[in-house]
Amino acid sequence: MKKYRIKIAAEALSDIRDITVWYDSQRAGLGKIFKDTVIKQINDLAETPLIFTVRYKEIRCMLVKKFPYMVHFYFNQKISTVEVWQLSALTEIPNYGKRKQVEFNLLYLLTQESLIKPSHHAIHQSIYRKSHL
Repeated sequence: MKKYRIKIAAEALSDIRDITVWYDSQRAGLGKIFKDTVIKQINDLAETPLIFTVRYKEIRCMLVKKFPYMVHFYFNQKISTVEVWQLSALTEIPNYGKRKQVEFNLLYLLTQESLIKPSHHAIHQSIYRKSHL
């Protein structure tokens, strides 16, 4: 199987660094889990960039496993290179504002990762309290 070169744009590196720092500020070690996950997936693009469909203007997107982010990349067949451009958050909740969105992303991640196992009721109470701050 052919392997393609990976190029990561400065913006994407900055995104990874910023997201990693934020997750570490929320829970020790969570940033490392995020960084390891996204870097492994980006490295895997060297073998399988074409399994992801074009989403817009020749840009393909890959979901980051277990985290609410998407990697945006361009597959340049002429020079056999995968160019990673940026990461973006997946979730948007109307009327929550940026801080509440970040809190919701963390709550989502923690429940998906089984790092905590709150009851369904506890999740709703937590979201309700945060929305009324």
